[in-house]
Amino acid sequence: MPRPDVSVERKAQILEAALRVFDRQGFAQTRMKDIAAEAGLSVGILYHYFADKESLLEALLEHLFVTDLQTTARAFQCGKSVRECLWEYFEQHLLAEMRFLNAGLELRAAAARHPHLRARLLVFEKEYFDLLLSLIERGMSSGELRPAPPEIIALTLLSLYDGLLENLPRLLPESQEAARRERIRQAFDLVFQGLLA
Repeated sequence: MPRPDVSVERKAQILEAALRVFDRQGFAQTRMKDIAAEAGLSVGILYHYFADKESLLEALLEHLFVTDLQTTARAFQCGKSVRECLWEYFEQHLLAEMRFLNAGLELRAAAARHPHLRARLLVFEKEYFDLLLSLIERGMSSGELRPAPPEIIALTLLSLYDGLLENLPRLLPESQEAARRERIRQAFDLVFQGLLA
């Protein structure tokens, strides 16, 4: 049996620690020693894996992009109706993203200040949008969704998702996850009803 690659495990440990620290402190205020402490490593070991905070940011964004695209592709190919696939995606991903909302906002803002990261972010968003378009087109060809420009439906769903992500945490604290889930369901049903054939 092959032994696990310690460097892969260590990098994942560092990236998870960085995400937690960025969520708490923000990207600009975070120092490499904060991430090392969160990961339970020495600063020297952290620098062995990442030359600086920017290279760590780049690795973290790439990890999050790849993971998100993989889970989105699986969710959108769930073998159920378009409505069920989208609902499961909304429920699982929104609640998960809300747990690290500050980090998500910080990472996007930091990426916007680095041209190569901004370019990678645009590629990721295009790939994500294409996955959503494919699901919508499947719903239209199966007769589940009413005829409408697929891009407009995608933008509507993305606006709903982003709006809930931004506003729901301000209205309901994390301790009220059941209430958050119910509000997500109500908003999703309200919008999706207008998309049905």
